[in-house]
Formats: sequence, structure tokens, C-alpha cells
Amino acid sequence: MRKDYGPTLQVPRIDGLLPADDDGKVNLVPVGLLAAPVAVLVPAWSNGPSPGIGQQRLDLFLGSKRVYQQELEQPFGAQLRCEVPAAEFIHGVHELRYDVYLYVRDETENSQTLPLTVDRIAPAANGLGELVFPAQVLSGGVTDAWLQSHGDALSATFPSYSEQEVSDQVVWYWDIAGQRQWEAGRARLDQLSASHTLVFPGELIRERGDGSAQAYYLLRDRAGNESSLAWPVSLRVDAQPVPRVLPAAQVVGATGSGAEQTLKATLALRGATVRVPASAVIQPGEHAVLHWGRPGEAGYRKLDPAIAPGDNPIPVEAVAAYLDGQAQVSYQVIDAEGQAFDSDALALAVQADFPLRALDCLELRGKDALTLGQLPSAGATLYLPAWAMMVAGQTLKVSITGIDAASNQSREAVVVAGRAVAAAEVGGNITVMLPLAALSGFKPQAQADIQGWVSFNGSNEWPRAKAFGKLTPKLVP
Repeated sequence: MRKDYGPTLQVPRIDGLLPADDDGKVNLVPVGLLAAPVAVLVPAWSNGPSPGIGQQRLDLFLGSKRVYQQELEQPFGAQLRCEVPAAEFIHGVHELRYDVYLYVRDETENSQTLPLTVDRIAPAANGLGELVFPAQVLSGGVTDAWLQSHGDALSATFPSYSEQEVSDQVVWYWDIAGQRQWEAGRARLDQLSASHTLVFPGELIRERGDGSAQAYYLLRDRAGNESSLAWPVSLRVDAQPVPRVLPAAQVVGATGSGAEQTLKATLALRGATVRVPASAVIQPGEHAVLHWGRPGEAGYRKLDPAIAPGDNPIPVEAVAAYLDGQAQVSYQVIDAEGQAFDSDALALAVQADFPLRALDCLELRGKDALTLGQLPSAGATLYLPAWAMMVAGQTLKVSITGIDAASNQSREAVVVAGRAVAAAEVGGNITVMLPLAALSGFKPQAQADIQGWVSFNGSNEWPRAKAFGKLTPKLVP
């Protein structure tokens, strides 16, 4: 009489099964194992076949279907290898087990079951949608400027699909220059955003070169089933970095070329115009900052943002501060990330090409001598005539040079030095009193020089200052 026992034999084993994952598939069979007969390993049991025990039979079941049978007469070692046709592993969830029939006792012993998941259906069986790129890229191509303004990367999305699993893997490609299936990245579905965003790094795009690129992707499930390739999207690529050429700014009306120019003041009586050249490489989303002079200088001006390329006005006050001096003119380009790129600098000499008129003394008009005895107690009245590009903040010096009455040596008496031009005085003559005491200290009946200077930048560097025409009266008691 046949007797059946409960599961007393060890569970069968298949090497290479995939561990559990968030997709809920237990003991998933890789499709690579299904390319040939599947080796099922059955552990030896205690009363296995031997000459003393007699013949036995092994029956291997996948679910309720017997998929393998073998008669056993001799011992087989630690395990028995059973090769099951791959076609028996149909798509679905199964239980793998085996029975051992002992002829001598007419009894059957059962094994524990091994749960299996067989996945033979590729993702997106209904086909994949194309990658979706920004409209600006589809029309204008992939450029260095676009990449730089978008985090140095190009992103695309793909739509949801049938048979979608969190463990599915997407592999995306960037083909160019005749290459095929040139991988650009891969990621599991649960590593992507909800919109299924794929990233093509700018470094990868530049490395693979310019031309016509084909971008597409495929899906691969955890078992290894692959979808067909998505239809490629064609993109024009011109992503090699554009050299950051920032030539020196030009000043309208200046002479010279390159990094050194000269501007005549009479051409800038209402201010100057600095032109950022059209050849300056300034990308969309970037802006320029113009520097007239250096920070800390009296005439320094900063235009932020500047008109670039284009003309930028500089007020006359800023130009006047560099009369008979030199202004450094430059600009910077600030990119979308705040990085600054410096232009070539222009050294601009501002030439005071106008004369200063002669000083005018009220008490000397129509005379060659200044009679001290006829002067009021405050002294003589001196006028410094208005000049071109006269602005507030410029400073003045007035001095008298002659023979000292006591020492009979030449000396200078400074009347004023560093006296600033007030805003109310701009455009008119400046009045300075020559003190009677200062005039009386010089030798009578001798000539004295009355001189005046203007420091255009207010630095009081008198050796560099421009001089008015001097007066040379005889001083008489």
C-alpha cells in the first residue's frame, strides 16, 4: 500500500536567483538562466538510493506539473543535479518541489517548496514614448550657453509605461559621430523623480563632440528583460565652450588703438562715452559691469549693469578727475552663477588740451606795480578765472614768490593750498585775497610772482597741477 508523508526532504535550490526587492518578486529567475536548461540542485537525503535499499525515483514539480523525472539506483553524492527545460518556466509565480518514491517500501517522501517568480514579459510591451526635451533645445540646439545657464546639464523626461515596476532600470544613450548605443547613464525607476527625469551631463556632451546627436533610451526589468529602444530624438549640438574674448573697451573720440588711448578734454566737455565692443563674448543671462578708473580714486565710477555691447555715458565730473592723468577703463562679465570674467584694461590718458587764463588782480588792472599803501587792510583781491571742465572738489593753490625783505633771499609764501572749489562756484571766477601781511614781507621795489594752480583730481599734487597765467608786479610801499 502506498504511503505519503509530509515534507521531510530539504528544499531544492537554483543558483543565481535574485533576492527579494521592493517590487515584491521573491526568488526572481534571471532571464540569463532561462537561456539554457535550468539546473535544479536536490540535496541528498538520508535513505538515498543504494544497493542495499534498492531503486528510487525522483519527480520534480513546478506547481502541479511534473517537469523532471529520474530513476535512481546508485548513490549520487551531496546533491543531485537536475536539468529542467527552460520552456517549463513559464511567466508567473510558482512553487518548486520534488518527491522521492521508494519502490521497496512503496512510499513517497515530499520536499519543502521553493517559491519562484518567473518574469518573461519586457517592460513597456506596448512601446516606449520618445524622450521629451525643452522646446528651446529642440529649436536652437544644445549650446554651451544653454548648458551653462542650466547647471551645465541637459535634462529630458520620458512618459509612464505599461508593466511599470519600481525596480525597472532605465538606460539612456547619446549617440553622435556614427556611434551606436553610446550609453549616457542608467538608474532604477525608484531613483528618478516622479516626472522620470534623465540627465545628460554637459561634460559628457562636450566630450562626445558637436554635430547631430541621437538621444533615446530603453527599459530593463530586474529579471533582465529589455524593452525595444525608444525612437531617437535628433538634436543639433554646438556645445564646445566659446572662448571668453573680452577686448578692451573703447572711448568715443579717443585716439590711439589697443590698450592705450588718449582723449582730449575738449571732446568730453559734457562727459565721455565708453563703448563695450560688439566682439565681447557675453552670453544670454549674463551682464556686464563697467569700471571707470580704480576704486578709491576721485573719479572712479561703476556702472552696474552696463550697456554691453553698447555705449555707456560717463559724467564730466568723473572725466575731469583724470585731466592730465590716466584712467583705467575696464569691464567685467558676470555669468549666471556669479562668476566674474575681466576684460582687457584700457589705459586712457585724458589730455587737458585747454589753457588756463591769466590771474586777475583787481588792484593791478592797468598797472605794472602793486602799491601796498593803497590796499585795504584785507589785502589785494585776486581772481582765478573759470576754466573748462570746472567741477566741485577740484582744489586750488595760490602763492607769492619774491625776495624776502629780511633775508634778501628768494622765498615762497603760500596763500592757499588745497582749497576746494565749491559747487556754487562752478562756472565763475574764484576769489582769493592776497593778505597785506604776506605782501609786506617781500623786498619793496622788487618784482614778485603771483601764481595759481588747479588740481583737477583734488589730490593737491602741485607739481602735476595745471597753472594759470601768472602776474609779475613790482611791489611798492
